[in-house]
Amino acid sequence: PQLVANKFWAQGKVEKGKNLAEEGKIEEAISLFKEAQKLSPEIDLAPNTETRETDPQLVANKFWAQGKVEKGKNLAEEGKIEQTINLYKEAQKLDSDVEIDVENWGELCWFGSLNNQAQDIMFACEKAVKLKPNNLEFRRYRGLATALTGNYQRAIDDFQILVDTIKNEEEKARFEGWIETLKKGENPFTSEVLEKLKKNPKYSL
Repeated sequence: PQLVANKFWAQGKVEKGKNLAEEGKIEEAISLFKEAQKLSPEIDLAPNTETRETDPQLVANKFWAQGKVEKGKNLAEEGKIEQTINLYKEAQKLDSDVEIDVENWGELCWFGSLNNQAQDIMFACEKAVKLKPNNLEFRRYRGLATALTGNYQRAIDDFQILVDTIKNEEEKARFEGWIETLKKGENPFTSEVLEKLKKNPKYSL
């Protein structure tokens, strides 16, 4: 019974340590991980990973990196694009294997464009499309970003894929209109259009 009790107690300390590490309280997290190991020497400090993790510092950094990614995602939605980019970079320095998934890159691309920072987030658009080339949402996002950076031909190419794929006639007509504007060498995404999109992020581009 004592062994079982120790194991549960240790698991509780690991969970608490994880939460602290995600907030950047690394020393406190490491201390809890070490206490957990004393209670249950076989414990896995990161039970959600494939391998058994036993290095408190390494695990604390992993959770801290995950916390930064989560915080970055929320900041992107608030339009704090520079801070998001910095948090993702910091997360990758802490843990080169940190999972910044395709949705994170897609959202950074979208919200960055809406906040007139397309140049800064183009790398995120490229990552999203590279990871999921058949995802129409990411094509929309990259099309918007490339139009805003003046790369009209590339925007036309992305939007043409959407015109050829989507079934909704009204939506198709909207993209066709934008393609015509881009072909004239003009940017259809004025600050008014961006404001409209920002007010209703679910608005279909």
